[in-house]
Amino acid sequence: MTKIYISSTYADLKEHREAVYRLLRKTPNRDVHAMEDYVASDARPLARCLSDVAACDLYVGIFAWRYGYVPAAHENPDALSITQLEYRAAGAAGKPRLIFLLDHEAPWSPVYMDASTGDNEQGKKVVALRQLLGRDHLASFFKSPDQLAGLVHAAVTNWEQSRAPHPAPPAAPAKPAAHVRELRNSVLLAFTPAGERVAKQLAERLQPWFDRPMLLSKTALFAEDEAQFYALEESAARCSAALVTLTPACIDQLLPRASHVAKALGLLSARTGPLGALLADTRQAALPPSWGLDTVIETGADPTLEPGLARLRQWAERSLPTWGARLVGLPVSVVAMTAAEVRALDENPSLIGERLGMAARDRFLEIRRELAAAKLDWTRRYAATREAWQPFGPSGAPAAAIVADIVAGLNQRALPKLRHRGIRAQWYPFEAMVECESRKDMRLRNVYRDVARAGAVLLIDELSLFHPDLMQALTNSPFCNNEQVAIVTISPFNPASSPVNQVLESEARRRLAGALERYATDFDPQCELAVGEERRLRRWLHSSLPETVVSLREPRPDRDAMRAFYAEELGAGALRTPSEYPWAGGGEP
Repeated sequence: MTKIYISSTYADLKEHREAVYRLLRKTPNRDVHAMEDYVASDARPLARCLSDVAACDLYVGIFAWRYGYVPAAHENPDALSITQLEYRAAGAAGKPRLIFLLDHEAPWSPVYMDASTGDNEQGKKVVALRQLLGRDHLASFFKSPDQLAGLVHAAVTNWEQSRAPHPAPPAAPAKPAAHVRELRNSVLLAFTPAGERVAKQLAERLQPWFDRPMLLSKTALFAEDEAQFYALEESAARCSAALVTLTPACIDQLLPRASHVAKALGLLSARTGPLGALLADTRQAALPPSWGLDTVIETGADPTLEPGLARLRQWAERSLPTWGARLVGLPVSVVAMTAAEVRALDENPSLIGERLGMAARDRFLEIRRELAAAKLDWTRRYAATREAWQPFGPSGAPAAAIVADIVAGLNQRALPKLRHRGIRAQWYPFEAMVECESRKDMRLRNVYRDVARAGAVLLIDELSLFHPDLMQALTNSPFCNNEQVAIVTISPFNPASSPVNQVLESEARRRLAGALERYATDFDPQCELAVGEERRLRRWLHSSLPETVVSLREPRPDRDAMRAFYAEELGAGALRTPSEYPWAGGGEP
């Protein structure tokens, strides 16, 4: 446990000290003391302050343009300020001292400058103290609270690391190697060229609050074709959250292509979860509802000012993982009907006969009669989105909530199998595969192909296998019959007393032949069929999610594309066998 003492004058540096205090406390095993522990003013008890300085491991001194409160002469014969007395006591006790001075060019209120107020010999005392500090220490200079917090955190961390004993060989490294889908960035900050200045100013203020670098992108909101969405996916999949900065000029740039922006924002939200928007000098009413932003923070023209900045910090604290946590993104997708698709199928079962055959329609009608006899209102299990489907009835939890609950429990256990990493569920809505089939929207085709090759978890509603559009999309998707994908199918009720097993045997065997083989022949635990109760689904997820994370890999290169490329570059027949192709990392040849 590192005991840190923060010393400064009070009123002028209150915001700066608070920023330092909060950031230092984010790291475990730190005991941080500041003047707020005594009284909210400069006139704090000298004896206790000096006692705490003597007991600390590290002194952090922050100095601006006030000399500060001078205790009474009977306890302070040298007539020094309490701030200088704390600094001197730390030196006398042999404590390491980290010094931070307000930059000469930083804007500062005259109210907090002794030279303006006439205090302490017209400011001569604070000037002399700053000269002393600059002469005796390698001081760091700051201009803002966030910059100061980042400087202090870095200096304290460096000091702690210099004191840490070096592990004796052959001890394992402190951190495992980066995982192929590890979240390497904190926030993806998306903006347009019109808002670039505002976004960069904001990033400068926010970065000290994050333990991982931000990722700035002025192209994310302009993704339009397959290649651009693929690039957006690569950025979003490695970030813990996403934030969009919008000014009136930005909105004017984006509105003519609002549908493409909605698609890009949907991808950001699915991958990162929390999607925030900072509206500078504009209002939420100016945005299309289809953009679906989770958190909207409205500020003035300068978003780097309070209270907008404070609200952004609150959003970041809610959205980002614990400081220092290492998370691996795990792709998850749900194959289930929406409420609208259920209504269409329930009202017109002939859709099944027309597309999947009359035998499939008859089996669906038989299952529907059995559900009605059991008094199960199966239609109420479905919602506006596939992830909101409630597998075990309208009173049960949605599929996304069940996955999130299991992930949270696994992360608390810090499994050695994951080398003390955590899991972040990254959602890949199956809607993209449906649109690929029905609307020939290919923008996310390659994204989902690579995800399936690298590894994913697929939850399938067995009743939804009767929906022609879903069945066709699943059959033609890269998830189908892919051994790298962990698959669980969920029955509407206990399969022991229902014909669902027969439905799978007769109707779905042709569609999910690979999954049935893994389940019935290979006894693959990553493939589970006909789960009829929530407890059993949770048990499977608890076992399968970590196993899938362990098996995640870089997607294997597309050999057909490689063959075409080398044929074009080198001429037909230049390379005779696949083994002759140069192999550029990832997967297995």
